[in-house]
Amino acid sequence: MTPRQPRPLPAALAPRQPVSAGLHVLPGRTATAWEAVMTGTLSPGDRVLVAGAGPLGTIWAGIAARLGLSVERLDDAREAALARHLGADRFGAIKAVLIVTAEADPDAARSALDACFHAALLLVDASTTPDSAAIEADIVITDPEAGLARLTRRPACAAE
Repeated sequence: MTPRQPRPLPAALAPRQPVSAGLHVLPGRTATAWEAVMTGTLSPGDRVLVAGAGPLGTIWAGIAARLGLSVERLDDAREAALARHLGADRFGAIKAVLIVTAEADPDAARSALDACFHAALLLVDASTTPDSAAIEADIVITDPEAGLARLTRRPACAAE
């Protein structure tokens, strides 16, 4: 009796290759991508800074709190205020800075992080920004209609 030869998997069940080394596409709303990014990059108890006072930042802070993250809010998202807040974090307790482009400037956040030599991740929701390819961040969450095809330089997460 000869051993059975394994049959190839149907194309729908075969392992898929990622779209790109730094690009991940998630079905669902932008909040789904926020949750996936925070779950994949942060651990419960990590401190995050949500910069900018607005409804989208409030939603992002709520998702972070629901995931067990310690959330700090900073309503003044100008570069000087961010630099003061991050500079006061002498032991690097803040693990990520969360920015929504409709409410805060990601370039100001990147400049503040660089000026303070802070190691926190910069997570940016650019789903409301038409040209998100120019944003310098560790992770950018964008909408496919907002220029997903241009995102080739850094990790990104997209939601429908």
